[in-house]
Amino acid sequence: MISKKLRLALIGLLFPAFSFAQALNAVTAASPIDVDLGIKIGANFSKLEGSIFDDKYRTGFLGGAFGGVKFGKYGVSAELLYSRTQFTYRPASLPASFFNNPSDTAKANTFAISNLSIPVLFNVKIAGPLWFQVGPQYTNLISIGDENGLLKDVNDVFKNGDISGVLGLQLNVTKLNVGARYIMGFSNMNASGASDSWKNRTIQLHVGYAFL
Repeated sequence: MISKKLRLALIGLLFPAFSFAQALNAVTAASPIDVDLGIKIGANFSKLEGSIFDDKYRTGFLGGAFGGVKFGKYGVSAELLYSRTQFTYRPASLPASFFNNPSDTAKANTFAISNLSIPVLFNVKIAGPLWFQVGPQYTNLISIGDENGLLKDVNDVFKNGDISGVLGLQLNVTKLNVGARYIMGFSNMNASGASDSWKNRTIQLHVGYAFL
C-alpha cells in the first residue's frame, strides 16, 4: 500500500509536469514548432575601421553549421561559422618595437586572420519566405598570419575576442536559405598599444541547406 503522504508527494511532483505538458501541447497545436539543422557557406566582405588600415572591404570565405526553431512567425537560431579574411595596414603605423628590423616599419603588410563566430539571432517573418534577423555575435580569433614575416610576434597585435551586432534578411525556400547580413563590431580589437581604435565591419552573403 502506498501511504497517503507518498501519494500526495507523487501528485505534487506529477501535476506540474502534467500541466506543463498540456500547456506545451496547446502551444504547439496552435503554432507548430519547426526545427532547422544544416550547413552553410558564403563570403564575408570585411574591413577594419582604423586609421592604420586601408579603407577597403576584403573578400573572405565562410562556412559552418546552423540550427534553430520556429514558432509560426517567430524563431531563434544559432550558428557556428569559420571565416578567413585579410587586412592590410599602412607603413609606419605600428610601434617600431613590434618589428624584426627597424626598416620594416616603412613597409605595408597584410594580416591573414581566421575566426570562429557564434551568432545567436532572433528571427521574424516579414512576408512569404522573407525573414528579418537580429542579434549578437561573438567572434573568437583562431589564428593570425603575418604575410611578409615582418613582425616579432603577430599575436601581440590583436585582441582575441569581438562582440558584434547582426542585422540581416533571409529567404527560406523549402530546405534552402539565402541571406545577407551587416555585422558591426563593438569591440576595439587593437592590442598593439597604438592610439587607434580598430572595429570590424562586415557585409555577409550566405546560402544554406537544412537537413531537418
